[in-house]
Amino acid sequence: ARLMLIEAGRRLGLTSQARTGLDTKVFGALAGVDADTVAVRVAVDEGQLAAAAALLAGLDAEGDEEVVASRWYLARAQGDLAACVALAREYEALRTSPLRRLEQLVPLNKR
Repeated sequence: ARLMLIEAGRRLGLTSQARTGLDTKVFGALAGVDADTVAVRVAVDEGQLAAAAALLAGLDAEGDEEVVASRWYLARAQGDLAACVALAREYEALRTSPLRRLEQLVPLNKR
């Protein structure tokens, strides 16, 4: 639930609050692929593209729609159109809900 709240805040454009939510130790450190994918998106929102790429490099994208979505988000921020198209296709093949779209990852204040 905590990770969902952090991602929701990030999508609303509350990047600093999302970062604080990821970094806080009060409720314990967040760990795992889902936490890492949100950390990648926060890093992209902060303009830390190299840090986001480094974090993504350690994640296995095979069959994980959140990792693929985060790779798309980084490629979008880097302006890599070819990668965006390829990753969007891969995401469509993995997507579990027809209601989810990659564009929803973009914070409201950046749409």
